[in-house]
Amino acid sequence: MNGEVCLLLKARDAPFRTGDTDAYSSSRANLKKGIRIAKYAHKLQIEEHVDNSDPRRMWQGIKALTDYKHPNFTPSTSGNYFYACFDRDNKETATKAGLPPDDQPHTLYHKCSTLSRHLTL
Repeated sequence: MNGEVCLLLKARDAPFRTGDTDAYSSSRANLKKGIRIAKYAHKLQIEEHVDNSDPRRMWQGIKALTDYKHPNFTPSTSGNYFYACFDRDNKETATKAGLPPDDQPHTLYHKCSTLSRHLTL
């Protein structure tokens, strides 16, 4: 639907609300004519896509004819949707476990001297 058809729709609705049958009849005829013109213009645009020798425009025409919409799934998103189906029945809310105040993080340190001594034996 283009802007001209929208204007013709509004022009048709006004006489309908007021009850003017003559104006409503003529506005309906104008709307039908406008829709026919808009469909023809759209048909020419799609044919231009398909008849063109450019493959990109040809595929755009095919997508427009078939109303193909590319899915917005990335691999991470599709994985999220896959695992989310298992959580549907889970009614418990997730809670984050807090660390106790006296907890010390683990530290790693390197002991080269003891390791080299064991390897040389």
